[in-house]
Amino acid sequence: MVLHLLKTLVQPNQIEPESTDPEKSESQATITLPKAKVWQYLNILQEACDRELALVEDLLNLQTLEAGTFMAQTSTFSLQDVLPKWLEPFEICTQHQHQHLQIQIAPDLPPLYLDPHVLKRVVSELLTNACKYTPINETITITVDAIALAAGCQAH
Repeated sequence: MVLHLLKTLVQPNQIEPESTDPEKSESQATITLPKAKVWQYLNILQEACDRELALVEDLLNLQTLEAGTFMAQTSTFSLQDVLPKWLEPFEICTQHQHQHLQIQIAPDLPPLYLDPHVLKRVVSELLTNACKYTPINETITITVDAIALAAGCQAH
């Protein structure tokens, strides 16, 4: 998807030959883009690489789950602090796919005690599928709110 994004954003009128030498091919042309766009594209590429690395880590974790040796690395963290950062790549993705991403995070969420890497992977998979299957000009809504547990129930 990232390569498709770069191909569609680099229009033919943005390619200028380095010289008028007829022996130079079109593949030797330079691409002129504003620095901000270049950095944006590099960030997208970095995020795609990070997601691929996370996929490899997930496959390794799956092996440890199947072997019965998986150890979650739990910690206490605030979802309000980490979720916006986790959603940044999807905000860019939805913009390029002409979708709308609406995020609503309750300000009074309690701290979570779990493995943040596992939760991030779950959120990423859900949003990847939402981006893939949401039509153009439609909205993907993420709402995070605390719910009260029924009397006598405990959260673990």
